Amino acid sequence: MKTILYFIADPTDEQIAFAKAHQMVIRNPQAYSLSDYIEQCDAVYGDAPQAYLDKFPVFELPEMSDSETDLTKLKNDELKSLLMEKGISFNPNAKKDELIALLQQSELEPKE
Repeated sequence: MKTILYFIADPTDEQIAFAKAHQMVIRNPQAYSLSDYIEQCDAVYGDAPQAYLDKFPVFELPEMSDSETDLTKLKNDELKSLLMEKGISFNPNAKKDELIALLQQSELEPKE
């Protein structure tokens, strides 16, 4: 699994859900100073400090397929059915954004 650092100060609930959906680790860019150790990662996203931008590539969101854009229009039961079809386990009490994140995550994983 790739480590993507999402640099954002005071993230909103939507930004936190976005980070979860893309398996990003949130970091506060204001907490970094030039004398700090640079955390190893595969890519950075958001307001990354220049030291990180110099060392790591910027993460680019994969283009969404039509099926991914329609996920928000589906009901929870429909999302759960899709997860079951794909053999993905989930918490039966999961919220809609968590179910969508699981489906999007399965789309990002390499096919074998």
